[in-house]
Amino acid sequence: MIAAHALVGQTQFVTQWVSPSSSWHGQNQNTMKRPSVLVFHDDEFMTTLIETARNNPDDLEQYRVKTAGQKLFQPTHGDFAVVTASLVCSGITLPERQTHPEKGERVAFVVRRLVGGEEYAWVKGQGWLTADLQKPNPQEELQGLFPVMCGSGDQQRKIWAGLVPTSSRDTYVSDSARPSAADLAQEVARYASTRGAGPKHPATQQFKEQLQEALNGFQFLPADPTDQEASTFFFSDFLDWFSRYLPAALSAIDAPSNPTTGNPMTPLFDRLSIYKTAGNVTYWDALRQVRPYHKLGTVDPANHPSLNLRTTSVSVGQDLFNFFNGLQYPPLTLPNVPLRESRLSASDPFVVRMYYHRPYCRFRPHLLSEPSLPFLIAPYFDPDAPGRPIRIVMPSDVSIRGLRKYRRNVSIEMSTELRKKIQQITPKVLDGKLEQAVDFNLGLICSFSIPIITLVALILLLVFVVVLNIVFWWLPFFRICFPVKR
Repeated sequence: MIAAHALVGQTQFVTQWVSPSSSWHGQNQNTMKRPSVLVFHDDEFMTTLIETARNNPDDLEQYRVKTAGQKLFQPTHGDFAVVTASLVCSGITLPERQTHPEKGERVAFVVRRLVGGEEYAWVKGQGWLTADLQKPNPQEELQGLFPVMCGSGDQQRKIWAGLVPTSSRDTYVSDSARPSAADLAQEVARYASTRGAGPKHPATQQFKEQLQEALNGFQFLPADPTDQEASTFFFSDFLDWFSRYLPAALSAIDAPSNPTTGNPMTPLFDRLSIYKTAGNVTYWDALRQVRPYHKLGTVDPANHPSLNLRTTSVSVGQDLFNFFNGLQYPPLTLPNVPLRESRLSASDPFVVRMYYHRPYCRFRPHLLSEPSLPFLIAPYFDPDAPGRPIRIVMPSDVSIRGLRKYRRNVSIEMSTELRKKIQQITPKVLDGKLEQAVDFNLGLICSFSIPIITLVALILLLVFVVVLNIVFWWLPFFRICFPVKR
């Protein structure tokens, strides 16, 4: 053990992070300075860690990640990864460094990402930034550590341990899925070339699915007291659509005067001046009415009583779609990010570094350890992931007498408006017709039985699995049934 201590290579008594004392035997100079990641395979990992460290410290070696690039599974898979290290003073015996929280000292660890040989730090609200190798980045996410006593008697030492946030993998990786501007332009061009007479741009695809469908609804669906409210929010959504795909239109709407000859927005002004609401307000003027409230995020239908689209002809939605489908749109853009997203990959490995902060120390207030071995974090749906055994016992007696025994212990409260909407949903909806809701000013509290809800969910699941089997051919992989004596 003394030889292992000497390999740390320090001649002065300085504070440093080293591997946990339980793994010092047989270490070399490189591995001695590296935190260890331990992987446990059950929910009792804390008990296993604490008892093994106290009674048989050498046995922790069986849990240690020993190869770079090993895949760590998430707690939902039944695995828990714990990073461990010792905080010591250099010297032949590596005496333990005592921490003093009352003086503002702090121990933690950081998760870093390796991209092309460079290290990046996770900063909340900003994503992955180029990492500072001497201290945590400003606002970098710090993970907590807790002490674990290793060994007993005069051989007892303290190691620091922390749960690696493998369950945050989707958060860490999903932020890297955005394409670059060049990739977007290429995809938009390919999109337009394959759409035929349909939407030729993501802008018109959204227009068709959201705004055109809303206009068509005023033609086909029965009149409703909320028509005026829905109409007002239609124009608010229209302004949102402009802000995303055609910002020049917003500038024209905000201008003190309407576009004139020679203005690129004049064709849009002319088109939107053709169509009118039930209050004889043109679509252009309706947008100008709503725009000041839209800027402030305070759109209120009560301020726009004349904006009712109930008289809208079904051709208005198609005409506007055809008009917008023929326009040229500015390139799609994404918010600026510190690291170009195209450089990130879901296969980029992670490392962890231990951190010790002494705010009163003038010369070295921040101490980061060497990185751990690189590791991967498995996604939630990973084919290699171990599966937790989950058993759901369905009701055994499904007769009327048996089902009536189950208590209706789940209550769902519905407002008057929601009750009216639900009452409109009857078998007639399959024919495109809605039932007239009973008009009284009371909501409902409905009680349901959990076992019966579970039965309904299972039956619907089996129906959809069988129906969609012609597409996925997944029935052979969906279930395996074994007889159980009852």
